[in-house]
Amino acid sequence: MFIVLFLGFTVLAIYHAVKFHKFLRLVSETWKTDNRIKVFGVSFKSHTQMYGDIFFLNNLWVGKGLLDIPLEKLSKELTSARGHLRQQFLFGFLAFLSVVLNGIVGV
Repeated sequence: MFIVLFLGFTVLAIYHAVKFHKFLRLVSETWKTDNRIKVFGVSFKSHTQMYGDIFFLNNLWVGKGLLDIPLEKLSKELTSARGHLRQQFLFGFLAFLSVVLNGIVGV
């Protein structure tokens, strides 16, 4: 039973990770100005830099500054990306918890 839960949670975490990456690509395509992306007052060269910047991810996780973005389309894309980021961590944690519970029940 725990194996099924682990696989289900892992698949859901991977799904939301892929959707999060897709939304970062949409953000980078929407907000290009002179080949630079400016989100939360920071410039990025590509979506992979956004994915690797812990301060960007922290601001996105908290939702800090999402309402201050002038473009409505960009704000909606970032809000969707925020949801997928949170769900990715939730399902990843639940997959980890299912492994821990399997170990506890097995003892």
